[in-house]
Amino acid sequence: MKKYNALYYLLFILLVMGAFAAMAQNGYGMTIMGGVSVVFALVFLAEFIAVLRKEGPVQVYRLAEAACLFVIAAIFGLRVFYIHFPYVEWLFGIAALLLALLYLHKMISRYRYYSEKNRSMALLVLVFHTSIILFLVSLFMVPFAAKTSELCGIAAFVLLVVFLSVALLKRTAGRRRKHVCLRHGSRVKRSFRHHSITICFVLSLYGPQPHRPAAGYLFR
Repeated sequence: MKKYNALYYLLFILLVMGAFAAMAQNGYGMTIMGGVSVVFALVFLAEFIAVLRKEGPVQVYRLAEAACLFVIAAIFGLRVFYIHFPYVEWLFGIAALLLALLYLHKMISRYRYYSEKNRSMALLVLVFHTSIILFLVSLFMVPFAAKTSELCGIAAFVLLVVFLSVALLKRTAGRRRKHVCLRHGSRVKRSFRHHSITICFVLSLYGPQPHRPAAGYLFR
């Protein structure tokens, strides 16, 4: 995952640029987002293969995460270029739902772990994962219940803003305190960094049109 970080950040910047261009009604905006989504799909596929080839026990959850992200990114990229195939809505929805269930499992396990050590950190973990889950549920519901999908997306964005605000305040306060637990802090940082690409990619799908998720373009 670490070796792809620089590429992830570059792709995310391009996605943001494409989203703003699309909101300004520039045709190249969606083209940029489509091209970057295809590259994202290839990176997620490479990660899936790397995890599969890794020696030791099979990491089922990492494989499932990479596979679902590959499907979502690939379908979004294909649909931007008007490439359609039968049952694409179901495939897209299933991938988003499976990814949401995967993060629900991670949220529960990590909340239990941190609740025994740091209650406020556990709540922060809960808010962060809930925002991801709601965004994924929103993607799942786009072709079936557009209004509900929009509400889930708004709620997820609000939770993300809360998470970022509280995390920033805690980071500022932590610098002023000498007794901050570096071990737990570094563990949380690694955890959030691993998931940051997922949330950034999902967020980028909501950029092209105000009050409407970009995933709505897939199924119109």
